[in-house]
Amino acid sequence: MTLATRNVSADGATVCAGENAGPVDCETRQVCEVLRAFAALPAMDLVETEARIFIEEPQGKVAVQNVSCRLFVSAVPEAVSTAFEQTPEQTLEWVMHGSEAAAAIRER
Repeated sequence: MTLATRNVSADGATVCAGENAGPVDCETRQVCEVLRAFAALPAMDLVETEARIFIEEPQGKVAVQNVSCRLFVSAVPEAVSTAFEQTPEQTLEWVMHGSEAAAAIRER
């Protein structure tokens, strides 16, 4: 799986306006840690910054945005996809197994 960032550090822990990282190959555990760090960013740090994390697998690519410490995930291209609030684990499930699998997890 590959991970790329826009306006956020590669570890997801710091807003870095104008900085892009990746794509780099990562293990699932690493991606989950980056998503957790990204979700923990204070909302005030994200004001006026379109910070995004992009995760890609052969099954597809998703964009993740932090909105008030909640992760919203949409399939790429974002303009034609609805964003869903998801946990880091649900996000990984979506990337690895498709949106139907993530929907089943959300319903649990």
